[in-house]
Amino acid sequence: MEKEWQERNQDLLKIISKQPYEFEFQGVVVRVGKDVFPPDIGFTTQLLAEVLLQKKASCALDMGTGTLILALLLRKAGIQHVWAVDNHLPAIECARSNLKRNPRLQPIQIH
Repeated sequence: MEKEWQERNQDLLKIISKQPYEFEFQGVVVRVGKDVFPPDIGFTTQLLAEVLLQKKASCALDMGTGTLILALLLRKAGIQHVWAVDNHLPAIECARSNLKRNPRLQPIQIH
């Protein structure tokens, strides 16, 4: 188990060292800013997106939005009212930047 954790940590460090960088996920391109959690590691974001996009809600709240990728995917899926919240200043700046990069998916309220 220890070796597995060390390998995962090495993978995470490689990804973080690339920041800032861009990636595409389900047709949405976002930039992962410096000191912002990279949602393209592992399968967590992919699995969560699949679950969220199966629901037909009229509004959604993305807590700990980071890059804004889930909020953007929710808007792309047609959810009318989407709010995104984070308390980490680099993440908030990253989210606002990614909203500007994806004007067709606006509006999303970021706080």
